[in-house]
Amino acid sequence: DAIDLLFGGKMNHKITCLKCGTVSARQESFAELSLYFEEEVPNLHVNDMVSRMLKTEKLENDNKYSCSVCNSLQE
Repeated sequence: DAIDLLFGGKMNHKITCLKCGTVSARQESFAELSLYFEEEVPNLHVNDMVSRMLKTEKLENDNKYSCSVCNSLQE
């Protein structure tokens, strides 16, 4: 609908297995972004908060990625 067209978006998620290089990708629709304000960083710009939200994340401990190609748990 019009609200989704004006205010919605799509985010692409990509996970790369560090052992075999297989890339798993999916797209997710969103209507809002969760940005976190940090009290210890005054005057943080919205663009900086979005960049922090989109930064590369290492999956580790209980959050490891299970690669379906090489059948291993990867960070």
